[in-house]
Amino acid sequence: MTHLAREEFLAAMSHELRTPLNSILGFAQVLLSELDGPLNAGQREDVEAIESAGSYLSTLVREVLETSAENTAEFEAFGPLNFTAIANDAARLFGPEARKSRMEIEVRVAPDLPRVFGSTRATRQVLLNLVGNAVKHGAPGPIRIHAYCVGDVLELGVTNRSLTLLHPDDAPFDAFARGSDDSTSEGWGLGLAIASELAARMAGAIDMRSMMVGDHAETTFALLIPTKLGRRLGPSPNEASMPTRTHFVAAMSHELRAPL
Repeated sequence: MTHLAREEFLAAMSHELRTPLNSILGFAQVLLSELDGPLNAGQREDVEAIESAGSYLSTLVREVLETSAENTAEFEAFGPLNFTAIANDAARLFGPEARKSRMEIEVRVAPDLPRVFGSTRATRQVLLNLVGNAVKHGAPGPIRIHAYCVGDVLELGVTNRSLTLLHPDDAPFDAFARGSDDSTSEGWGLGLAIASELAARMAGAIDMRSMMVGDHAETTFALLIPTKLGRRLGPSPNEASMPTRTHFVAAMSHELRAPL
């Protein structure tokens, strides 16, 4: 895809997505204003989640679809990361889906985290991918979103009960790979490939570990970010990227589905 063709494609996609997005946000705001009648506490929480998801989707459209994928520096605005806000947003977005699967999302953010710089959009996208995988592939039980430091590495991770111990081949990081069992690993490859690419842009990496805890298996997927400038934990963005048109379009489709 040429640079001009890519820009035309992104502009068209952005335009087509904005109309229904504006409608979703508009109706959510009308409901929150209670012009059509009062909301109880549960209804207000649900509508606020719709508005939050719609706003996040609008941000994705603006920051990703309007920008060439080749010019990542244009939309990767780095700044101090608020891990509490990012974790709470993910818990709110996936809370209803998790409860339907007899899961409950908990957030545990260490109070003494150092100031870490990165892309809020990329960090949020990674966490949404990891929480979404936990809800889709995990077993009933708690899902813990945690953030803490080990030495000069900050870990933002998701731990959940799993049906069995996982090995790296069960959760592949190559785009479109589905792992050793298509029935349980469907879709993991793309989400993890996207997460790996975004982590690489912040000099970080994605870590996976699985262990037995009592009578059940637990799996953790985590975004690792160095707290010291100049340190890199994983491959460079070029080595982690998915440059083809097919991969780019599929990645955008995957990212838009979580808030939708």
